[in-house]
Amino acid sequence: MIDNAVKMMVLAKKDLGEPDDFERWQERTQKYKEWIVSHRVKFVKAGNKLDVCDTEHIWCKATVELVIKTQNRKDLLYLHYEGWNRKYDEYMYIDSHRVAPLGFYT
Repeated sequence: MIDNAVKMMVLAKKDLGEPDDFERWQERTQKYKEWIVSHRVKFVKAGNKLDVCDTEHIWCKATVELVIKTQNRKDLLYLHYEGWNRKYDEYMYIDSHRVAPLGFYT
């Protein structure tokens, strides 16, 4: 909602003949999108460690126990949270926003 409000403000300024804020907003938006893509996990194998956001929204270290190849989507990962009971293990797709390279959030 805030992003849309900012977008409307810079578009209004552009329409009034002040394109500087609009151009800066476009540039920052593009850099943010590039930053998000650069910190996605692209390839993992069993035994790799990752940062994973648990169901309580806390970033933890996890080990990839199993990688399941799927036809319709990215790889499905079976993850074990380090230092926790196996009952908390989860399946998560590699392209999930809850998966990041090790050390990025922890």
